[in-house]
Amino acid sequence: MRSLLDGVCDDCRPYLASWLTSDSEESSARIQLFPRVRDMPYYEKRGLKTRAWARHVLTHERGTCTPKHTVLGCMYSLLGFDVRYLFYPMRWAAQQLDYPQHLLELARALPECNHENIQIRVEGKWVIVDATYDLPLARIGAHVTPTWDGIANCAVAVDCENVVVHDSFEQRTRYLVESKSSWTSADVDQYDRFCAGVNEWFTFRERGCPESLIRPGLDLVVRPQFGIPPDRGDSLGFRGSTRDAESNQRCATEIPENPESVADRGTVSAGP
Repeated sequence: MRSLLDGVCDDCRPYLASWLTSDSEESSARIQLFPRVRDMPYYEKRGLKTRAWARHVLTHERGTCTPKHTVLGCMYSLLGFDVRYLFYPMRWAAQQLDYPQHLLELARALPECNHENIQIRVEGKWVIVDATYDLPLARIGAHVTPTWDGIANCAVAVDCENVVVHDSFEQRTRYLVESKSSWTSADVDQYDRFCAGVNEWFTFRERGCPESLIRPGLDLVVRPQFGIPPDRGDSLGFRGSTRDAESNQRCATEIPENPESVADRGTVSAGP
């Protein structure tokens, strides 16, 4: 029986071919994919299931951490890399973002959420890949990796204390569903309001996206051109853009190297 991951990989396959140059070697291909996904604007589209969310990222070129890394993980799998999925329990109110006051108040009322990124095995070592936030969001304190050499860990996009490691997409999907099983309808409503506010804040106030780029009735933001050359965010002085990917990754410093050792395990402590 075909799995959910098989379906997502089928959707990703034609995009993978178009996103890479024809002569891409393994090292070049994994580096090329990273900014292609990272530079998709961060945007929450509520109500979509896993495969539909991934398709939305592929076709509309925007999304949050979970669908972005679903797509990126599938593409790395298609390139032959071992992939595992990492979840970081986090609180939005604890994030060092320059929140408008009304969003900070909404964030304080939210239940615990999860951030997701992936690891791929490179030359026998597990490497964190985090393409959550697009470069302009570094201006408001988002942890962005402006350049990636394909070998070092990316900066984890959130401030957190723990990480949960999953060796398979099936484990990851079960965890994602179970993590929200205790949410009440009030929690969901609060999160919907928060996401709508974050979408507006990120899209209009920080990216300077003119209202003319919104297609009426389609709920689709056309990807604006920010005038930032690929992988040049480190030279722009963005707050957060020079975060040291090794020293500041409190959530990743103790992730076990052996994938079999973390199968079906709970939280792995990675505090300071």
